[in-house]
Amino acid sequence: MIFFWGFSFIVVDIAMDFVTPLSIALYRLLIAAISMILIDIYLRKKNSKDDTLTSDNISNNESERNYWLYIILASLAGVSVYLIVIYSAISLIGPSLPVLVDCLINPILITLLSLIIFKEN
Repeated sequence: MIFFWGFSFIVVDIAMDFVTPLSIALYRLLIAAISMILIDIYLRKKNSKDDTLTSDNISNNESERNYWLYIILASLAGVSVYLIVIYSAISLIGPSLPVLVDCLINPILITLLSLIIFKEN
């Protein structure tokens, strides 16, 4: 997996000759979304054979619906904006510096935010 992650920045740099950073981010997100939808459909069909309709299942489904807005907002803010910014940086300065920023600053930022927001030790 690390090989594919590291190699993806080079592939994006090569793809910049043909498409815009926004297009690359869109295609990557579409592939991921379609894959996740297919997995979700498969798992729902598999689980529907095993489950019977009970009050617990109904309440769980209602609580799942309440989280969809949060999931959509988090995916737009976290993943989409991140990909567009990284791919735009690659188109401007090449893949080396964005990879370093991604590898070094993201773990530090996540650690600091977890300390501040979630008060983790």
